Parts: sequence; structure tokens; C-alpha cells
Amino acid sequence: MIAKEVGNHVDDDGYVPVICGLSRCNKGDIDAAWEGVRYALRPRIHSFIATSEIHMRHKLRKTPEEVIQIASEMVAYARSLGCEDVEFSPEDAGRSDTEFLYRILTEVIKAGATTLNIPDTNDLGLATANTLAGAYNGGRQLEVTINGIGERAGNASLQEVVMAIRCRGNELVGGLYTGINSKHISVASRMPILIDLKPSDECRKSAISDLECG
Repeated sequence: MIAKEVGNHVDDDGYVPVICGLSRCNKGDIDAAWEGVRYALRPRIHSFIATSEIHMRHKLRKTPEEVIQIASEMVAYARSLGCEDVEFSPEDAGRSDTEFLYRILTEVIKAGATTLNIPDTNDLGLATANTLAGAYNGGRQLEVTINGIGERAGNASLQEVVMAIRCRGNELVGGLYTGINSKHISVASRMPILIDLKPSDECRKSAISDLECG
């Protein structure tokens, strides 16, 4: 429904949203993701696999070479379905060996990946700072979540990133802007309650207080 309705809407300025389906690096997930986004005008499949030593050894039980092979093959498989926009993420990138990250990212690009995402969880409370640093250094797709909801300690917070760029964009990210209507952030912050995700009081207060600086 999202792919057919939202994914086929063209704004007055000609903008068409990208509709993305997230999948692990296996054919079953990728098939399901493609089925969910294929009817959009701009469909994308976003596939990921763990790349840190601890995850490869204990969760995947794969060698680094096997992980590279799986990632490359699954990116190529996603492209073979007819999806021209394939995103790849190295899960647990923050604890991954830097040289290994370079290798796997290089190989998935060769296999057809068009967008690379370097995940950044908020375990040490630095997700927003790291996201802004990424934008300053050339990143042009900032992946955030409402209220920072996500695994472990959460992800970069939508309201924090948007309002930081709006209020301090010239100083922090060289004048970049998002185009997001910040008036809707407070409403969006309360939406997870309707689907029983129950954002914490701290998150809700943060969303409102962040808006005050705008």
C-alpha cells in the first residue's frame, strides 16, 4: 500500500519519495522486501550483514571472506530482481575493523550497491554528533528514527538531527539543510504511542524542547 500510494505521489516540485524495504543478506528477505517496494516509482532494497569480528564469529559463524561473498552475492541478487537502487549496511560497523569495512564496501559497490550506510547506534550517546560529523564530511543521506527508537541504546534521533541542522546548520555542517517541516516533529514524536512503541518521557520532552530553539 505504501509503495503504491505514497511511492507514486509526485510533489508539485517534481520530487518523488524513495520507498525502501530492509532485509538481511538472504534471498528470502530480499524477495519479501522487493515485493513490498516494487510498485513504487523509486523503489530501494536495503540489505545488511554483520561485519564486526564478534558478530561474524559468534552470531553468523562465518569468516570475513564468507561475509564479503554473501554481501556481494546478495547485492547482485537484489539488482537482478530489477531493483536499480540497492543500499548496503555493515551491521555493527562501529566495532568493525576499518580495513575490513573498506574491503566489503568496495566489493558491494562492484556488485551493484548504489547507496552505502554506516550504522551508528547511540550506545555512548554520540549518535547525533556522529551523524552531523558524517554530514559535514560528505554524507548526504542521514538515517534517523523518531525519538531515536532502535536496537540497543537506540539510533540517531530525528528531532535532534533536524533541529541541530536547522538551528546550527551553518556552523555544524557547512550550510546544509534538510527541507523538513519541523512543525510536524512534535506530532511525529507522539505517533509511536499509537502503535504501542511508547517512547520514553525523556524522548517526548526532548522533541518538544528541541522545537523551541527553532
